[in-house]
Amino acid sequence: MSQVYGENFMVDGVERLKKSKPMFTLKRNKGEVTLHSCKKLVENVDFLSELPTYLLVKIVSYLKYEVFMLNDVIFRHNTPGYCMYFILTGSVAVYSPQGQEVTHLKDGAYFGEIALLIPDTYRMASVISVEISELYRLDKRDFQRVIAPHPALVELIHGKAENRLEETIFLMKRDRGR
Repeated sequence: MSQVYGENFMVDGVERLKKSKPMFTLKRNKGEVTLHSCKKLVENVDFLSELPTYLLVKIVSYLKYEVFMLNDVIFRHNTPGYCMYFILTGSVAVYSPQGQEVTHLKDGAYFGEIALLIPDTYRMASVISVEISELYRLDKRDFQRVIAPHPALVELIHGKAENRLEETIFLMKRDRGR
């Protein structure tokens, strides 16, 4: 009896599986999946949080995953800036041109955004990983490719970048006076 029941059950179960529709599909837009996993990172960036969702999806689809070990130099002061970083996990130390530690940045923070927003920018500080850190990198050319067709957004973002640059310069001058 169990053999007959088992065979019928197996046949019926297989037939039902063949006819059923999947509850979800794995075919998802790469940007949509990445946006979901990086949403928190993107929302922390003031000039990105105001962008329409379709632009955020495009930007996030360009993010590149990188891992830095303890004491790895992410970038050095006075080198050309071509990207910004988002910290997924870990922490980094930011050093002034004089070698003084300015701050630590942790999960969810971002840095290097001035390089995306102001042409021909050189790094204002050095950044070093203080533990194993998982970062996402956004390159300047990818960012510009996404926002270039939107002049009003470009203007808004540049205004925010100039404010952040002024704050950075103020903090560095203050630290130099210590």
